[in-house]
Amino acid sequence: MKLFHWLILFICYKIVLYPFLKLIIGCEFNSKQRIKALKQFVIIAGNHSSHADTGAIMANLPAKFLTNVMPVAAKDYFGSTTVKAFLSKLFINVLLIERHHLGAEGNKNIGIQLMINALDEGKSLVIFPEGTRSNSGDIREFKSGIVRVLLERSHIPYLPTYVSSSAKVLPKGDPLVLPHNFSVTIGGERYVDKNISVDENMSCIKSEIEKIRDSLSSAY
Repeated sequence: MKLFHWLILFICYKIVLYPFLKLIIGCEFNSKQRIKALKQFVIIAGNHSSHADTGAIMANLPAKFLTNVMPVAAKDYFGSTTVKAFLSKLFINVLLIERHHLGAEGNKNIGIQLMINALDEGKSLVIFPEGTRSNSGDIREFKSGIVRVLLERSHIPYLPTYVSSSAKVLPKGDPLVLPHNFSVTIGGERYVDKNISVDENMSCIKSEIEKIRDSLSSAY
């Protein structure tokens, strides 16, 4: 069953989506060589502007990771019906989470525990810490949930990731896919610091993503 699922994901992401994004849409992929040696990781992607973000990140990963990497997705959208949840898991490999479970204070909530459970099973995660897509393309305030997860499993690295200009490819509320140059840049591994607060760790993560953004801006 796992091989069958890997084959479906390989066809979706590597045979169909990768060449479509690269040759038709104009997506630039960076960083594969930085993660091939990692066994497990959490990709934290800022500037979430489009559903194309998830596909672009997954298509950018080496094929061996496809069944072990789970994009964290909103259950109210990707799992609103039983059929939609099944198809989302089959073709995207999502981990469905209630949005309001991502940033609660105090005791570990359901969403945080689901992510910890996935990590304990050897899975890696892709998460958009802003919690929803942005219309402006700006990096917005992060939810604290992913930091709380990483503090519970601080031996697992996170990879700061920046997706640029994807809002023009598949804008929020618009099903039309349009050709437009955009890029996915996955940074090197980093670790949360258990000696500082959740908010300070969030600031560090956001700063790492902003550094990637600024380096891209200075390159043009």
